[in-house]
Amino acid sequence: MDKLSRTLLAVILTFSMFVLPPHALRASDPGTLPAGVTVLGSSAFASNDGNYLNIVGLVGNGTDRTRIAVRVVAYLYNAAGSRVGYRYGYTFHQKVAPGMKSPFTMLVRMPKDYDHYSLRVTSFPSSSEPSPDLQVSGVTAFYGSAEEGSEKEPPYLVVGEVMNNTDVAVRALKIAAIFYDDAGHVINVQTSSLPRQELAAGEKEPFKLRVTSGPVSENVDVVAACRKATTVRQSSLYTTGVRLEPRQEGKLMLSGTVVNGGNSRVTFVQIIGAIYGEHGEVLDAGYTYTYPLHLEPRASTTFGIIFDEHSKGTTGYFVYPSER
Repeated sequence: MDKLSRTLLAVILTFSMFVLPPHALRASDPGTLPAGVTVLGSSAFASNDGNYLNIVGLVGNGTDRTRIAVRVVAYLYNAAGSRVGYRYGYTFHQKVAPGMKSPFTMLVRMPKDYDHYSLRVTSFPSSSEPSPDLQVSGVTAFYGSAEEGSEKEPPYLVVGEVMNNTDVAVRALKIAAIFYDDAGHVINVQTSSLPRQELAAGEKEPFKLRVTSGPVSENVDVVAACRKATTVRQSSLYTTGVRLEPRQEGKLMLSGTVVNGGNSRVTFVQIIGAIYGEHGEVLDAGYTYTYPLHLEPRASTTFGIIFDEHSKGTTGYFVYPSER
């Protein structure tokens, strides 16, 4: 299947194969949800090679109980209405609190005579407390430079930061970017884990998500998921001499020295960084590993993170040393 055929197939699947319900709300929209646990909107698109079907969407919990094991079942049909495929997946959030919306994404091999699909949602009520609600802010989306990915076309990137504004520590952090068309219909969902998997209360972590397939738009919401943690490792690492300097072709380098101030060896030293615009938005984010990867007690090494041409207008930066 050539590139033009794949593009046309993705457009047809995205906009024609599923009639959206009247409650196609964005994840960030306030308002009353329809009763029950329902699909608020969905769409489908072909993978880059045309061999798989991606089904994405948004589920809302319109009940008064937290729901767990929220499963979305997809039934695939041919033009005659006969079932030709079946697949299920779970919502991005393990626990979906009352009034909450959670995205989903699933990948199924494309049946030869596929024509359309339908969805069904199942879940269980739970008396357990909801997962901590993390704040996502400073989100921007843009096409990166071609050299940032192995693809011939520039990759589409979503950057921002996750803030643990709760009073508990969290772990197993991940994010989901939900893309919408101009009418507010879900057209794509992409997920990613964060490099640093633990956050103490009050801490934050920038992120950079690369869209690997499917349609994109500037209309994007980003939500975060996590689990409550009993403790968070206290790192003995700290940075010194951090500076932000211009590089060739309009790029910036965030560099400095990381020091192991503890009495034990630190393995897999990772530096997480971000740059900000004048309104607090994240212009770019990234991370790097040091060389050597391990730091003995009281030892130090240098680091550098390069940000691309989207760094114009930078007014500040964030840097955090961690260990994997």
